[in-house]
Amino acid sequence: MGFMALPGRNYEILGSTDFNEWAPVSFRMTSDDADAPLREGFYSEGVTEMEIEVPAQESAVEYRFFKLQVN
Repeated sequence: MGFMALPGRNYEILGSTDFNEWAPVSFRMTSDDADAPLREGFYSEGVTEMEIEVPAQESAVEYRFFKLQVN
């Protein structure tokens, strides 16, 4: 997923299996190493072009749909 991050905003990724219930999911920047810790959110201090990935979930729930939440 790619998007433009604006300064002073916090970005989170939400996942769903049915478009009705959404839950926060961990993600990593595609520029991070594959073994880098996952993030719960990202606070932008400047205009930043973001490319992120959501690794396969190890839990029983496998999200099929994702959306970006901006605060």
